[in-house]
Amino acid sequence: MERFPFIFSDEKKYRLRRHFYFWLFWWLFMGFLYSFVASESFLEYGERLPISLLESLLYLISHMFLSYYLIYFVIPRFLLKEKYWKSAILVVIGFLIVAAMAAFTTIFIIRPIRVYFFPDEYIIPPIPYVSAFIYHSLPACVVESQLVVLQLPLS
Repeated sequence: MERFPFIFSDEKKYRLRRHFYFWLFWWLFMGFLYSFVASESFLEYGERLPISLLESLLYLISHMFLSYYLIYFVIPRFLLKEKYWKSAILVVIGFLIVAAMAAFTTIFIIRPIRVYFFPDEYIIPPIPYVSAFIYHSLPACVVESQLVVLQLPLS
C-alpha cells in the first residue's frame, strides 16, 4: 500500500485529494459532454463550451449531494444492513430532492444566465414550474444516479 498512497491510503489528505480530483475531472467531463448536446442555440462549439462548463459546475452541486447521500448515508446505514425497502424509499427520496435541486438550478440560475448573456441566441418560452420539474429534472435525476446526466432541451 505504500507504493501508491494516493490511491490506497486512508489518510485524510489523500482522501480529500482523491475526492477533489474526481469531482474536478467529473466537472470537466460533464462540461465537454454538455457542449455536444444539441440545443436551440446557434452558437458554435467554441462559444458553447464555456457555457456548458459553467452549467456543469452549477449542476455539480446536485451530483455531489446525490453521490455522497448514497455512499455515506443510504448504503452503509440501510443497504448493507439488508434494509432493502428503506433503502429503496431513501433512494427515491434522494432522487426527488436532487430533481428539485436540478429544477431550481435550471429555472432560477441557468436560464437567467443564458438569457442575460445570450438574449438573441436563446429563444426560451416560459414553462410552468411543475412541468419544468417533471420534464427536465426527474429523467436527469434517475440517470444521474448512475453518474451520467441526461440534459434535456429547455423548450
